[in-house]
Order: sequence, then structure tokens, then C-alpha cells
Amino acid sequence: DTYDIYEFHFFNMHPASTSAFGFQVNGVEQSGYNEVMMTQTSRTQNREDRSGTSYGYDGALDQSDAQAYQIMTKLTSSGDNDSHVSGILTTFAFGRNTTLYKNFYFKTLSMYDNDGSSESFQMVQGSGQIVNTRKVDDISFKFASGNIDSGFIKMYGISIS
Repeated sequence: DTYDIYEFHFFNMHPASTSAFGFQVNGVEQSGYNEVMMTQTSRTQNREDRSGTSYGYDGALDQSDAQAYQIMTKLTSSGDNDSHVSGILTTFAFGRNTTLYKNFYFKTLSMYDNDGSSESFQMVQGSGQIVNTRKVDDISFKFASGNIDSGFIKMYGISIS
């Protein structure tokens, strides 16, 4: 009826207006997409014109006992057709276990038009846990602006028993 591991692969997600891309979940019999999360992220960025590069911990994307959508990429521009985000979110014990917190990790790749003069390629990776023991039966992906202009998401279930 459920799987031990779920993977969500998202491809060429493009926002209707410039914003960050993230996810949030509901436990069984819960609503509102507001489960408490503890997360940690790092980010690599390279400007297309080679004028700058950076790598490191990005605390601005972390959550500490917070109920917001977990941001999986900084900003994705709506005005440029090659600005998008693709990636993988892997979840553990979301549908089966009721004695453990629910763990996850993600990696995203995105292109963002910073200022109209130089685009940046970003890789964001992170991990965390949903701080409750209820089964998770609902997940929501969205841009902070609320609208996904284009792209698609595929879900895969993996049994380990």
C-alpha cells in the first residue's frame, strides 16, 4: 500500500513570476501544509559570464523548528525561458513508519537571470526531517509566488522489504 522511500523528480519547473521553489507536507489527517521541519542547506553558484563563483553553507534556506515551505532553490526568473529548476527530492519512511521522524534530502539545479546582464547557474543541496511521527500522506510543491508556469514532476516508490 505504501513504499519505504519516495523520490520526486522535477523537470524544467518554470514560475509564472520570479520566486523560489520549495515543498511542504501534511501528516495523516492534517491540513495546511505546515509540518515542523529541521533542515540544512548548501549552495554553489556560478555566473554565466564567469564574473563570480561561490560555494558554501546557506543558512538563509534553513529551517529550525519552522513550518514554512522548504526552499530548494534561491530564485528562478520568470522572464527568461531558460530560467528553470530541475532536481530530486528523496524521502524516507513517509508512508510507513509511525515511530520515527521523517527524513529527506534534495538536490536542485537552476538557472537564474540576476539582473538582465548575467545569468547564474545554481546547485542547492540539503537535508532535513519532518519533526513528527505521523505518516505523511500529502506533499505540495510550489514557487513562492504560488504559480507554476510549466514543468512536470514524477514520483517513484521504492520498497526495501
